[in-house]
Amino acid sequence: MKLLLENWRGYVNEATYIPDDWKSVLKQAITESGFWELPNTLNDLQEPTGDYMSAAPSPATNALETALNEASKTLATEVVFEVETSDDKEYELGPGDPYERYPNNWMTLGQYRYEDGLHLIYLQLRAIAKNYNFDDLNSDELVKVLATTINHEMVHYFQLKKQAENKGISDAEAWEEMRDDPKQISTTGLHKDYLSLHNEIDAFAHEAAEHLIDKYGTDGALNAIRKLQPLDLNKFPEISDVVQDYAVHLKDNPVELNKFRKKLYQQIKRQSNMNNIFEDWRGFINENRGSSGLPETLSAISSEVDDLQNATITFDFDNTLLMTRPDENWGEVIDGPNLQIIQIMNKMKDAGARVLIVTSRKQRMEAMGGQEKDHPAYQPPVLDFIEDHNTKYAKYADKQINYDDIVFTDGDLKAETLVRVHSDFHFDDDEQELLAANNVGIPTYQVRNPHFSQVPEEEQ
Repeated sequence: MKLLLENWRGYVNEATYIPDDWKSVLKQAITESGFWELPNTLNDLQEPTGDYMSAAPSPATNALETALNEASKTLATEVVFEVETSDDKEYELGPGDPYERYPNNWMTLGQYRYEDGLHLIYLQLRAIAKNYNFDDLNSDELVKVLATTINHEMVHYFQLKKQAENKGISDAEAWEEMRDDPKQISTTGLHKDYLSLHNEIDAFAHEAAEHLIDKYGTDGALNAIRKLQPLDLNKFPEISDVVQDYAVHLKDNPVELNKFRKKLYQQIKRQSNMNNIFEDWRGFINENRGSSGLPETLSAISSEVDDLQNATITFDFDNTLLMTRPDENWGEVIDGPNLQIIQIMNKMKDAGARVLIVTSRKQRMEAMGGQEKDHPAYQPPVLDFIEDHNTKYAKYADKQINYDDIVFTDGDLKAETLVRVHSDFHFDDDEQELLAANNVGIPTYQVRNPHFSQVPEEEQ
């Protein structure tokens, strides 16, 4: 089904990769949820509507959704998962399935979208028919189907993040730009045009590579895609459905088919060598403010801090927790919270560390206030921002700001204060602050704001 139609033109010549630890943790979460052992028939759905494309939760989808969101929290990602089951009787899964997905493919659709400041991956499963025989189920294959679907949608998430970074705009702006640009979505309704979208070529190549490596190994996978012609593909009975789809629908469009083949080749080579993926990922996070680097950031903290339970981790406020962007009329305006760093704060707090916000703002100015709240140049006091933020994200505990205290340096460099509060690790965007902290022996992590010039990697 053609629900996700982002098309980032900047990705024509580069494939998108997902860090291996993200994939393995999420896949393990699916396995450990054991959702397939829980009720998931039409009678088990909570308040189904029966409308076209409608869906509702079931005990099975609730278990899967909880497991995926816990895994996302563990990885400190921005991504939130929502899982439901289709309440359309046409999609009940049982023997003789007209879509030929019985018994191991329960997917109806997967979709990535940016909504209310959140990166959401939505999964919709098929309800289990009364005559479904669980003796036929291979749960390992079911887990693979779900994992590859999630990875497909994760590719779209990373595409949006990179698009925002390259253009120096926020995630919300990148999302709206995609939705408003008719050149970035397929308007013909033709499946072949949907498959030709550059973002879908990228995501489907990742999905197909996973399947081919699983079935044939690296050499066999590369041999299977050598020509991408139906007659050649018939030699490989377990070829990916995605590959067959591209080979059939784009057979008269060799240019687009070759783009898919090239990206598929890249994905097979890269997914077969996870060490290379991880090294590339480390290079990627050094270039971005974004969520993507958090597992590696947490590893960096662990390597510097021996005992988190007795550690003090400090965080700057402006352009570390609260991001800004330049404005031609007002100089600098609020861009929004840095959910990635906020999640790191929470992980440190959960581990038992003392978490402090250390800001160079002047405390007396906080009480006086500045512009009115509805003014474009309004800069909220620290406490006001935290209160408003925690109210907005009340349903998402891992995205709320949890801390022990706020320390103001009243315009002075933070280094002396960091020593006084016994900081073991400090997060900041300002190179001068980072250098001063390093000079007194405090390890640091530089937070990047994509709207402002970046410090070269070797100068971090």
